[in-house]
Amino acid sequence: MTRNIRHAGIFSLLLLVALVVNAARVQLVRAPEYDANPANRRPDIARYQQPRGDILVGGEPVTGSRDTGEHLRFERTYQDGPMYAPVTGFASQEYGTTLLEHVEDGVLSGSDPMLAPLPLWNDVTRARNPGGDVVTTIDPAAQRAAYEGLGRRKGAVAAIEPSTGRVLALVSTPSYDPGSCPGTARRPAGPGSGSTRTRTSRCSTGRCGGRTRRGRRSRWSPRPRRWTRGSCGTWTPVPTPPTRTRCRAAAPG
Repeated sequence: MTRNIRHAGIFSLLLLVALVVNAARVQLVRAPEYDANPANRRPDIARYQQPRGDILVGGEPVTGSRDTGEHLRFERTYQDGPMYAPVTGFASQEYGTTLLEHVEDGVLSGSDPMLAPLPLWNDVTRARNPGGDVVTTIDPAAQRAAYEGLGRRKGAVAAIEPSTGRVLALVSTPSYDPGSCPGTARRPAGPGSGSTRTRTSRCSTGRCGGRTRRGRRSRWSPRPRRWTRGSCGTWTPVPTPPTRTRCRAAAPG
């Protein structure tokens, strides 16, 4: 009897060790793979759960955050978006980040380790720092003068202070409004979804900094369509090539 109890205890201990080893493998070895899985929405939810830091021009913010009340809670807003678009770029929940929003993404989103009060503090507490602000050297008056000077003409202006190398103005026209591409519209369904009707997003006009998101037609398509996946991760229909019909003359009876 004592021998059977000892064997059962050893077996239970081995099972416990196996569980601990498997948990450590999942938490330490497989964690990066699970984080990068497209089906894992937790990083995106945590990323947009707090307001993003602001980009400052002349000490005043030209960006902001708006509470949507959804899972991806805060989305980006812009003041004088077309004028500062060559500086700020855009931060979209759908298309990612560009320009200064991309370069300083760690600071603006609060994920940069230098924002933590102590080394490895966030890794231990699982806390997230508030987003930090990014101060630019852009002169608001010079930026506006360059933007209004170009008007509707195509061109670019870059004003640099020779003694320090500071960029005082950076304008490119025609420009676009980063706020018109918030990335909150639903993704179009891919092939095999069973439906070919969805609404067109606000980014279908192609004014989102060169990245377009093509919405699908709002009418039913009676024939199957081919699809291709774009660089933004969206499915777009492949145009059907025109067909030619040849009419043969009937053979004499």
